[in-house]
Amino acid sequence: MSVETAGVESVAVAGRPRVPLRVLTLVKFLLSAALRLPYVFLGTVSRNLGISVAEGGRLLGLGELAGISSLLIGPSLDKGRHRRWFLSGMTAGIVGCAVMAGVHSSLGLLIGFAAVCMGVSLCTTAGHSFLGAEIPYAQRGRAIGLFETSWAGALLVGAPVAAVAMRFIGWWSPWLIIGLLVSVTVPVAAARMPGHGSASHDEAASDTTFVWRAVISTVAASNLLTVAAVVVFSTFGPWLEDVHGVRDFGLGAIAVGLGVTELIASGGSAGYADRIGKRRSVWLGALVMCGAALLLIGFGNTSLVVAIAGIVMLFGGFEFGFVSLLSVVSEVGGGRRATVVGVDHAIVPMMRAGGAALGTLLYSRSGLRPVLAVSIICALSSIVAVQASGAERFR
Repeated sequence: MSVETAGVESVAVAGRPRVPLRVLTLVKFLLSAALRLPYVFLGTVSRNLGISVAEGGRLLGLGELAGISSLLIGPSLDKGRHRRWFLSGMTAGIVGCAVMAGVHSSLGLLIGFAAVCMGVSLCTTAGHSFLGAEIPYAQRGRAIGLFETSWAGALLVGAPVAAVAMRFIGWWSPWLIIGLLVSVTVPVAAARMPGHGSASHDEAASDTTFVWRAVISTVAASNLLTVAAVVVFSTFGPWLEDVHGVRDFGLGAIAVGLGVTELIASGGSAGYADRIGKRRSVWLGALVMCGAALLLIGFGNTSLVVAIAGIVMLFGGFEFGFVSLLSVVSEVGGGRRATVVGVDHAIVPMMRAGGAALGTLLYSRSGLRPVLAVSIICALSSIVAVQASGAERFR
């Protein structure tokens, strides 16, 4: 069974329709930008809404909880209704962008951002489930890796473009632009994405193999790896400022560097996860995270160069391991793969919120080293969990 690829345009597998990977990736790129930009420009958004940065952060945190909506759509996706929910996610994202651009209040920020988070959740869950149903496991790492380059690209491309738009149009303009771009993409996605599962998808759905140990272990690995990254992501900015005196411009430059790192890591997963094995790729990413954390514990306080290198390594390892793990998540559910993907994608936002709260609490009390210790423990635990899943035996 051969796989034919053309960049991110599409994927063709013998006996199956072409998967519109370029369209899926473009939509996720746009919606991910709508979700990530409020964090990058939180100071600007909060100032123009007349609220504090802390209040703005709380509103974004509440909005993130809308991501649990993916929990509800798994059974429908298992019946092949991927296009319905992907288009629903696009619609939610359009509404969210319109509210964020047009309703200039704290309530507008909350409602609009929640709708955007719901849109990202629905599109991501539908996209992963669709790729899991239509692309064989042996080649799936490439497709999901390319799909996930959208997350890094949203920061790398979206932040500079948004900064220019804010400067010359208005602070609200990035969400207006994104909403319009997603709107014109709707008919393209509707035309290119199949309205129901292929015959091969129906065969897969009839497979009722469902190994609870594999499912629980894989979802645990996904969320442990998420916490390992988020506890550091929520604290590295204040730490660089407190210890090394890095301020706004420097933090912005590092953020762009992390975007490049994410893009390289997700692209690396697309290129190598299928070759070396998805679970081995998770181990490799988690071990790189642990090595980077140890480097920061030993030398991060004494050298800015080492501090930046350690941070880049840690998030590069996370992105490589996490994107590789998504293929495993899409496999362990058998005929109920979408239900498992939906559950995983619903839990991850809650773990991000919990990890951010834990990281900032530990840092405020004891500095970065306890945060890094938690990151190491979670990363190593994710290796144990994904190994316990035995997922590749059930493909």
